[in-house]
Amino acid sequence: MDIQKTVEQKLCELHKHRSRVGILPALLVALASIFIQREKLIVDDLWIVTILIIITTCVFRLILSGPLFKRWSEGSVPLHFFNIFVYGGLGIGWGLHFYDVHSHYGANSQNVIFTLLILVAFMTSSSTTMIGNKYSYYSYVISISIMAILTYIATADHSHIYVVFFILIFLVFSIANYRLSRKQLISLIYAQTKSDLETKRMNKLINAVPGFVSLIDDQRVIYMANSAVLTIYPDIVGKRIGEVDLNAGWEEKTISFLESDLKETIYEASRNINGNELFLLTKLQKLEDGGAIVVSMRINELVEARKKLREQEAKAQYSAKLASLGEMAAGIAHEVNNPLTIVQGSARLIQSMIKEEPLDIENISALSGKMVETSERISKIIRSLKSLSRNGENDPMTPVAVIKIIDECLDISAQRFLTRGVKLHYPRISPNLKINCREVQIGQVFLNLLGNSIDAVKNATNPWIELKVSKDKNWVDIFVIDSGPGIPVEIQQKIMEPFFTTKELNQGTGLGLSISKNILRDHGGELTLMADEPHTTFRMRLPAVHGS
Repeated sequence: MDIQKTVEQKLCELHKHRSRVGILPALLVALASIFIQREKLIVDDLWIVTILIIITTCVFRLILSGPLFKRWSEGSVPLHFFNIFVYGGLGIGWGLHFYDVHSHYGANSQNVIFTLLILVAFMTSSSTTMIGNKYSYYSYVISISIMAILTYIATADHSHIYVVFFILIFLVFSIANYRLSRKQLISLIYAQTKSDLETKRMNKLINAVPGFVSLIDDQRVIYMANSAVLTIYPDIVGKRIGEVDLNAGWEEKTISFLESDLKETIYEASRNINGNELFLLTKLQKLEDGGAIVVSMRINELVEARKKLREQEAKAQYSAKLASLGEMAAGIAHEVNNPLTIVQGSARLIQSMIKEEPLDIENISALSGKMVETSERISKIIRSLKSLSRNGENDPMTPVAVIKIIDECLDISAQRFLTRGVKLHYPRISPNLKINCREVQIGQVFLNLLGNSIDAVKNATNPWIELKVSKDKNWVDIFVIDSGPGIPVEIQQKIMEPFFTTKELNQGTGLGLSISKNILRDHGGELTLMADEPHTTFRMRLPAVHGS
C-alpha cells in the first residue's frame, strides 16, 4: 500500500468536507454585508457582479466537488485548475465587494473597516478550512490580498500606503503559518496512516496465528483480538480484563500475571467451549508499554498423544518391572526353597518324635518355633514380591517409611547378593523417616538401581554395594553406590535416555533408568547420576514428609 497516496486521499477528503462546510457562511456573510450597506451599494451594478461571482463559485463547490473530489482522491483527475478557478474566483468576488464598499463609503469609513475585517477573518479561517489543498488556499488568500491592495492603490491617496504594507505583512505571516500547519497536519496524517497500516498488518498477522491472540494495554483493556477470539467473545475489544467472562479462569491467571514481577509465563489449562473440551497452552508476555500479549494454542492432539505415551510408558514400566522380577525368580525360588526344606525337615522330626514315649516337649517346641520363624521368612518374601509386582500407577500418594521400601526390595534381592557374592553396606534408618509417594513405584525404582548395581559389579574383585540415606529440611536422599568400573564420561549424558543401555544384547531393555527418572519427576523429585563421586553413585531425591 502506497502511504503517500493514502495521505493525499485523506487530505482530499478533509478538503472536500471543509469546503462544503464553508459554503453557507460565505453566502450568509456576503448577503449580510450587502444588506447592511444597501443604501449606497445598490446604486450601481457592481454589487450584483460580486454576489453572482460568490454564488457561482459556491455552486461550483457544492455541485461539482462531490464527483470531482472522488475522482481526485482516486488519482484520475488533478483538480488543481478547478481549485484555483473556484477559490480564486471566490477571492476576486470578495475583493470586488471590498472595492465596491471602498468606492462608495470612502477609505476611512466604518463600512470599509467592517468589510476589511471580514476579509481578514476569511483569510485567517482559510488556513484551517483549506488546509487540505494548498492551491485552494493560495489562490483564495492571494486573490483577496491583491484585490484589497489594488483597491487602496486605485482609490486612496498615498497616506494609506501603510495599510497596503500591513496587508502584505499579514499575507506573508498567514502563508507562513499555513505552511507550518499544513506540514504538521501532513506529518500527523502520515503517522496515523502508517499506524493504521501497521495495525492492519498486525491484524493480519494475529489472524494468521492458529490459535487465540489478544493484546492488552497498560490499563488492562483489551484493544486487539484475532478472529479466533472474536468467535468466542464478539465484544471483547474495549473491555477490561475481569469483565469478559466471570467464570473463566484465564482472566484470573492474567490478572495475577499482570500484578506479578514476571516478564512472561506459560501454563496449560482446559476449557469447555460450546460443549467441547479444549486443551490450551497459553503464554503471557508483558510489553514495553506496560501492556501484555496473550497467546493460546490448541493442544488437544498433544494432550492425547501425551496420554497415549504415558499409557505406553506405563506398560513398558510394568514390563520392565516384570522382567526385573523374572531375573530374580531363580534366586527367589532358591530363597523360598531353603526355608521350605527346613520346614519339611522339622515337620518330619516332629512326626517321628511324637511316636516316642515319653514326648520330648522341649525339642518339639524348638522345632515348631523354627518352623514358625521359617514360615514367617517365606511369608515376608512373598508379601514383598506381591507388593512390588503389581501395577501401582494409580495408587494415591501416601506417607511411607523409607526403611519399609528398602527392606522389601532387599528381601527380594537377597539371593542375588548371595549368589554373586556382593557385600551390602546398609546403614540403620529410623522408621520415622517417611516420604510421600506411591510405594510400589518407588520400590520399583530402588529395585532397578539395585539390579543395575549388582550387574555392574558382577566381574569385580570383592564386589560391594553401599546404601546411604540423608535428610534435610525438605528432601530425603537415597544413594545407591557400587564398586563397579563406573560410567564413562562420554555416555553419562545419555545414560537415562529411553532405550539406551550398556548391557549386552538381550540383557536389558534400556528403559529402566528412563522410567525411574520419570517416576521420580512425577513425585516432585529427581534421579541424578553423581558424576563427581569416585564410585558409581545414583541419588534418589524425594520430598520429605514434614515432621518425620
